[in-house]
Amino acid sequence: MNTSPLAGATQDEMRKRNLGSLLKHLHVNGACPRSELTALTGLNRSTVGALTAELEEAGLVRSEQPIGRGVGRPSIMVAPAGERAYVLTIDVGVVHASVALIGLGGSVLAWRELPHVPGETPRKLIQRASRVIESLVATAADGSVCVGIGVSVPGVVRHSDGLVRIAPNLGWIEVPLGSVIATVLRTTLPIAIANDADLTAIAEHARGAARGMSHVVLVSGDVGVGGGIIVDGELMTGAGGYGGEIGHMVVNPIDGRLCRCGSVGCWETTIGEQAVREALGDITETDVRSYLTTVPHGDPRLAEVGRWLGIGVANLVNICNPQAVVFGGIFGDVYRVVDDYVAEQLGKSLSAPVERLVLKQAALGPNSVSMGAAELAFLPLLSDPLGHLARCREVSAA
Repeated sequence: MNTSPLAGATQDEMRKRNLGSLLKHLHVNGACPRSELTALTGLNRSTVGALTAELEEAGLVRSEQPIGRGVGRPSIMVAPAGERAYVLTIDVGVVHASVALIGLGGSVLAWRELPHVPGETPRKLIQRASRVIESLVATAADGSVCVGIGVSVPGVVRHSDGLVRIAPNLGWIEVPLGSVIATVLRTTLPIAIANDADLTAIAEHARGAARGMSHVVLVSGDVGVGGGIIVDGELMTGAGGYGGEIGHMVVNPIDGRLCRCGSVGCWETTIGEQAVREALGDITETDVRSYLTTVPHGDPRLAEVGRWLGIGVANLVNICNPQAVVFGGIFGDVYRVVDDYVAEQLGKSLSAPVERLVLKQAALGPNSVSMGAAELAFLPLLSDPLGHLARCREVSAA
């Protein structure tokens, strides 16, 4: 038997990787028979049994008796223990914010919306959120562990430390949000901060309209326009984490409007909420999405918005060649009305990238951003289930 340190380290690394693979499958797909885990991993039954036993002892999964009878000996079901390991999410929106506890497996354990306070500083917002977070954490199951914090922001975020470079619709510039959250919440838990549209793309890819697809473009937003691009099953972040800012793709530099980012003719100025409101006649309803549900398909008032939406989507399809373009936020409602106008513009683009393209509305609704933030926050646990859980328990006990 080879007992050298290198051999031992390799075995430990393989065990950690196998534990992570099992837990990730259960996290994304939910309860499944242990025999299915054996088939998926290619490991033998005894190894899978030992690994799931370790995860169960740590409180990350639980075994359940199979329901019903089949041919042969029924396989034990294994399910993620969502009530035992959870993440905290903070969704910073333009007109609202929300906090949630989301359990392993994607279950929303608790959720609370915070009213908008005009002109509020980032620190004041997090201080106000902290009081709500404290009340939500008090509802968590006894013995449960928070394993990370995921935060969404409608802006350009440096992933390495959570610095918000610019969030034009919030009026934020160079905000060290990661350190603000760590200080206000008095925590050393890992904090993952990302653009809200990127997180929506992650959520729709993992659990929604783009599930099972490897190449996806998401167009999302409410007040502004954001995007998330999935390439080979992974979020495209770019060199500094700033990739995917499709709302600031310049489409009309000559006759376009001044954007909040300082440029002229950004895509956001042609299809964003303000453009939709003006096209519909400066509607007074505060919830434009509710109003859009009453707008008939093909309404000519939105023809220009639909044309610009199609122009931008055609550019993205030519560049990215996705399997699907998914419309989230306000654009799920807009696309329902203007799909013919979008199709007309796509008909003018290159034919090859459009051949197998599907256009879809997002499936996860208003919780999609929080779900994406949770997926990001769960990554360290899914990479090293037992090691990361142990570190988080130490943080909780401190």
